[in-house]
This record gives sequence, structure tokens and C-alpha cells, in this order.
Amino acid sequence: MNNSKGLATNVVVVLWIVFLVIGAVAGYIGGSSAGASTTTITVRETRTTTLLTTVVAGQQPPATPTTPGTQQPPTQAPPTQDQQRVVYPQSLIDAARREGRLVVYTTMPADQFDKLMTRFRQKFPGIEIEFWRGTIGDLVVKMLSEYRGGVYYPDVVFGIDEGMTVLHREGVLTPRPPEVVLPENFSSDLILDIGYSVRRVFFVIMYNTQLVPSDRAPRSLEDLARPEWRNRLVLPDFTIHAPTIFYLMMVREMWGERKFWDWMRGVLANRPLWRASPLPAAVAVEVGEAAVCITFSSNIAPALSRRSPVDWVYLNPFTGSTTPITMASKALRPNAAKLFITYVVHEGGSVFQEIGDLPITIDPNFPVHPAITRIPPDLKWVPNKIYPDEERLRFVEAVRTLMAEIR
Repeated sequence: MNNSKGLATNVVVVLWIVFLVIGAVAGYIGGSSAGASTTTITVRETRTTTLLTTVVAGQQPPATPTTPGTQQPPTQAPPTQDQQRVVYPQSLIDAARREGRLVVYTTMPADQFDKLMTRFRQKFPGIEIEFWRGTIGDLVVKMLSEYRGGVYYPDVVFGIDEGMTVLHREGVLTPRPPEVVLPENFSSDLILDIGYSVRRVFFVIMYNTQLVPSDRAPRSLEDLARPEWRNRLVLPDFTIHAPTIFYLMMVREMWGERKFWDWMRGVLANRPLWRASPLPAAVAVEVGEAAVCITFSSNIAPALSRRSPVDWVYLNPFTGSTTPITMASKALRPNAAKLFITYVVHEGGSVFQEIGDLPITIDPNFPVHPAITRIPPDLKWVPNKIYPDEERLRFVEAVRTLMAEIR
């Protein structure tokens, strides 16, 4: 019986990896080495390639002209960490400084994670951080491959929940998040086996204001199936990007089969461009290669900081993925890992709300990005569901079959 269970588990894992590797074979998923965020995503269009290469490397690309009325990022100076009165155990700080460094694997955009990293370094000098950033598919494949080869780079893993569930199941994350000092108001609902849930990214419709007047912009998911968006859409790949797949599966559950598949036929009939994840989809809209996309809220702030001509619309259901943080099961620097996790749990929210990601609670003493302040009051957060692997694979096959029919 145990052998049967082990075989079943291995089959599911192999299917999950094959599902992710398909994207790599198609030229969607790039790789990079530990210690630097150098993920490369292969795309055909030159303008997207130029901008996207700098974005994923954490560099600041040249600004593009903006249009009157385009939303701009907040201009408030970031608060100093001294404004937060958090007591960190001195014994933990001393032990972390003796270790001297830590390595983080994350799905956060590189330029945004850099803000978090910079503030941690300012608060705890003498502890260096190296990080690698990739899509959740990249992260899962990379960690599983490294662990099976006896290579243990990361101390901390900070990724979208869909992939963290797989990593936890495969034993490359600690069985439970490490014990750290938590804020007094930190809900027990946020303490998951896969980590402390501290950040939420949600789906939005982003559009290029030079190509789409605000009064003509799509206002709902249903609008994307209208014929006027034919050859003007760019979307995260519905067959390889796990958070998007789970989002669509939840929409199907809420709408019902008939409405959902009618909508899907309309969207596919519009001949969208496909990108590996929400980030390159957003970049394609920024540079004008498409007019409209579905993307994550975390891609709004970088676009505005580059003065790109974009605006956005919130989706209903208002949902997305949580980003838990935890320790790798074979972390080489456990004390530095615990200190960084403690810092993110206590003070990361101030960074998240500044860059447009939704923290668990909003602190009015810190800057809040328009991506958050503009959320309509009647929208309520609905957690993205994580469906069983078998159900996800059946959904992907149904989408592929429909793609082939429409093609």
C-alpha cells in the first residue's frame, strides 16, 4: 500500500513538472542562477524584449512619455524603519550576523523585492542578501531540481501559494513555518503550513491609455470577449501559468459551465497574444504592442514609475494569490532566515502597500499606492482556490482543445 501511495505521489509530481516544462520548451520560461535576479523570458517582439529584459533584471528602463490624466505613483518619501517599534530578539540578530548572509528565492518582481531587501539591510547592517527571482513555475522547477541534486541554495522561500503548496508537499520547505515573534494582531488564519501569509496580489485589467480612451476601456472580465478587442489583447498563458489557471477555474465555478465556456470562446476568437505570466503581459501593454491585458496588481506600480501610459480596472471576483514566506527545509543560514522572515511579517506590509500589493492590513502611517486606494469599497477579497492537480490538468486540456477548434 505504501508503495502505491508513493507511486501516485511521484506521478502527480512528474505531471506538475511536465506541465511547467512545457512552457520552457515553448520558449516562455527562462532560467537564472542563484544569487542574482537574471530571469530571461523569450518573446518575439523587439520592444517588449528591450523593456522586459531590464524589468526582470531589476534595472530601471528609460521612461516612456505619459499622457495627461495618467495615474502617477505616490511621491511621499519612504518612511524610515525607526518609525516601526518592533522588538527583535538580540540573540537572533547576533546569530544572524555571525552567519553573515542569506539567500532568498522569490516570485516578487525584482525591483520591488529590492526595496524590501534594501530596508532590511539598513535595519540590520552586516547581513547581506542574495536573491533569485522567477515565475512560480520557474521557482518550483528550480528548487525541486536543486534539492534532488543535493544543492541547497535558498534559506528563505517567498512565493505565490500555488507553487508553495507543491514545494511543501515535496519536502523542500519546513513542515511548518519557523517560530518567530509575530505581531500581536497577526491572525492564526494567516499561519499556514506553507508559510506566513503576508502579501496578496490580485488580478486587474490594465490598458494603454494612448490606445484605449477611458470611456471605451473594458470594465469587466466579460468585456474581454467582445469582438472589438480582436487582435488587441495580451494574456497570461491559460495553459501554463498556474495562478491564472486557478483564477479561471474559480470563475468557471462562479459563473457556471455554459457562461464560462461561451466567454472563453469569445476571448480565444479575439486572437490574443500569449505571454508566460502577468508580468510580460503588462509590459506588452506598456509598450503598445497590445491595448489590454489581464495582469497582477503588482505590475501597476512599476509601469507607473516608468511613466508608461497605463490605467487599470478592478475585476469581480476580486481575487488573486497570497504569497507566504517560510524557510527552506535545508537552509544553511537558519538564523538569518528567521530574522528576515520576522522582519517581513512585521514590516513588509509598509513596502507592499507602497508598491501596490495588498498587505494583510493597511497602515495609514505609510504611503499607500493608488492601486490600493482606488479599490471600490464594495469589492471584497475572495481567496484564489487551489484545485487538485488532476482537476487542473483536465481544465488545461479542455482549454487546449477549444484553442485547437478555434484556430
